[in-house]
Amino acid sequence: MMTGCTDQLASSDLVDDGIEGAPVEVEADFVTEPTRGVYIQKSSQYSKFSMFGVYNGTLRWNDVVQTKQADGTWKASKATSWPTKAMDAFAILPGSDAPVVSNIVMKKPTGGTADFTKSFEYEVPDSNKHQVDLMYASALNITSKTYGGKVKLTFKHGLSMLRFYIRLLIADIDVTVKSVSLHNVRTSGKFEFNKKTNSSGTWVPSNEKWGKVTQVFGEPVDLQYNMNLQCSGDSMLFLLPKQTTTAWVSRGTGANSVKLYQSTAEADAAHDSYLEVVCKISKDNGSGGKVYLRPDYSGWQDADEWVSVYFAYSKKTWNAATTNNVNIKFDVPYDANGNPIELPPYTPTTNLGYSVTIEEDWTDDSDNSMYIGFVDNN
Repeated sequence: MMTGCTDQLASSDLVDDGIEGAPVEVEADFVTEPTRGVYIQKSSQYSKFSMFGVYNGTLRWNDVVQTKQADGTWKASKATSWPTKAMDAFAILPGSDAPVVSNIVMKKPTGGTADFTKSFEYEVPDSNKHQVDLMYASALNITSKTYGGKVKLTFKHGLSMLRFYIRLLIADIDVTVKSVSLHNVRTSGKFEFNKKTNSSGTWVPSNEKWGKVTQVFGEPVDLQYNMNLQCSGDSMLFLLPKQTTTAWVSRGTGANSVKLYQSTAEADAAHDSYLEVVCKISKDNGSGGKVYLRPDYSGWQDADEWVSVYFAYSKKTWNAATTNNVNIKFDVPYDANGNPIELPPYTPTTNLGYSVTIEEDWTDDSDNSMYIGFVDNN
């Protein structure tokens, strides 16, 4: 993980020539893009963010933490005041203390101009259990009079979001899915604020860090034959936007014209993308129970172990603030060597059944006498 802020935020670079000016009040709105399928979070979930103010190319408000109060107002961690002329304000949520945020650039680089690019870097955690929704905002060319003495910030979602759907197309098996991973995606990048438009910016994905993102479902999902099931539930999986995922490479076809793929190790080396589905695959054992596919796919067993199967996947562009539905057709699963998994044969065994019928009721004999005779063979 990348941690901390850059030394470009050193306090010796601060300018505070307007300290006697009116104090700054913050007003924050949390909105989403007008795009169908956008993930909407409640503004009540946001309680803290980092704010920066740049005046004449110099950092004036250095990582001011704004914390939401019970009455809905925001309280600053440091005293802030307006300068005499216009300035730009920037905000990041989560704040600079989050391990996913680093290298925040809010002061003029050496040899740069006052119109430098403000930016920060972000690293996406590999599991939805550890991911947080990144939001950003900016208010450009504002003075104490622009919004009546307030810094008005409109936050927007910064990441792309995934939601998984799976359709089981194999009729004679049962499948329970625990998680889905998208392999070989860029996991870090730089966000550059737009110099002219409020709450706008551009992602520059890094080519240095590649990995996977995994969504572990809140509850394992039982697939149903030929039904497209939404597996993600209420949680979401975040991905760095503005990148392209290139599909797992086919190396020809095998029996019945089924595709063959490069191994996952080869795909990892080439940054080719594929989906890994962790699941239990089972069959009816004919006696009211189930048998489960072994993790090496070699046969069936009574123990219910998780197995990994793989599918090719690609997408040209992942956009920010957009929910992307990833549809998986569970028809021909593949192993880590890129070969189709052939389910081993299994013959159900049926237990012998017994049927007991009482033909007549039990009655007591009224004659209670009993004669026991001994035979003397001497």
